[in-house]
Amino acid sequence: MSNDGVYYYFWNGESQMAWGGGVSYTYDGDGRRVSKTSGNETQSCIGMARRRNSFRNQSFRYLITDHIYFAGKRVATVRTI
Repeated sequence: MSNDGVYYYFWNGESQMAWGGGVSYTYDGDGRRVSKTSGNETQSCIGMARRRNSFRNQSFRYLITDHIYFAGKRVATVRTI
């Protein structure tokens, strides 16, 4: 399917969704999704236990939030400006 009547979807050469509905995805060499970007917000995976969300606020400063996971559950959040 290349569209659902509202959004268009595009896949890369590995049959992974690369872009759809205003969201783009990036994958590593092993085929794991490492980032998701929507507008001016980016979510990145840093290893298996950490995920990072970053976005630009109105003054275009990057605000970064690290989420730390253990056993599949978020156990800590650290916010950096």
